[in-house]
Amino acid sequence: MSYDGISSNRRDGQTNNDSQECEGSRFGVNTYPVHVTELDFRLGHLLEELSRLGMLLIFVRNRHCISGIAGCMPSMFPTGKTFSGSTHEAHLHLNPDRWDHAYVIHEQDERKGAYIGIEFFDARHNALFRAALTPNSEGCEMQQITQQYYQRCVPVEEMAGWTRMAELSCPTTASHLQIDDNFIQKDPWSAPFDMATTPMVKYEAGFSGGTALARTILEEAKEEKQELILTVGGGFGRMNIPFSPSVVESVQRGWSFAGGNGGMLRLNPSAVATYWVGSYEDTDERYSYLEAVDCFGDLILRINSYNPDAYHYWCALAKAAG
Repeated sequence: MSYDGISSNRRDGQTNNDSQECEGSRFGVNTYPVHVTELDFRLGHLLEELSRLGMLLIFVRNRHCISGIAGCMPSMFPTGKTFSGSTHEAHLHLNPDRWDHAYVIHEQDERKGAYIGIEFFDARHNALFRAALTPNSEGCEMQQITQQYYQRCVPVEEMAGWTRMAELSCPTTASHLQIDDNFIQKDPWSAPFDMATTPMVKYEAGFSGGTALARTILEEAKEEKQELILTVGGGFGRMNIPFSPSVVESVQRGWSFAGGNGGMLRLNPSAVATYWVGSYEDTDERYSYLEAVDCFGDLILRINSYNPDAYHYWCALAKAAG
């Protein structure tokens, strides 16, 4: 048996992050659900339980971007209506206001075996957050969680029309013609930096989203073995992960994929209306950043660089492409 694309022959306790990232990035694409259990959704308690599962593949998404990391779920602490927690693999700031459903979903792949994970959805059954088992997870703990929070078995046919975590939307344009209400309901939750209200931003320039600037920056980071910080926000909240891409490629429906050091990113570049490139200060350190923003002004993705001068080069790339 394998869990979310990780081969079962790796049960020696060793963690191969690149293998986890590359295989995990494909989960759900060529699989079909065989058993679905709805959990009693008491968010605070259920989030606390996830830290018992050990090594997981953690995925989050907004309508244009999917990000994932191989690591342990941090202990989540309430901060008002949100929950925050950190490990060396990721920082999570989860906003449960739009989390309405939780399911344990067992899936089958003819080549890779079984996939098991807890997936959270909003009221319209758009996937927000997924914690999937790996060979190094605590499977017995998953069984206990399922039994403790069991609500009902869900007929597989009921999943028709759900937007799953790995689903790639069709290519879009920056203008997003023919937007329907369901699309608008998936608006990302995080906002881009604002020079007028965020004093730490020192410089910022905007560029047309018609270029594949984010992919170019990821390819440069791959060649130069740079470590970046990826921030993805959405209805789930926000997740930051350290990221050193070793693979950058095109995948289905015009999306781009990047993976490395246990992390993965899928991005729909055709949805980017504007890129913002700039620099900011935080605790006496300076960073460069790229923000990909959609036509609603919502943040799709932020890429941070530890190189305080990288934004000069990124601006030059954007100008050359434009």
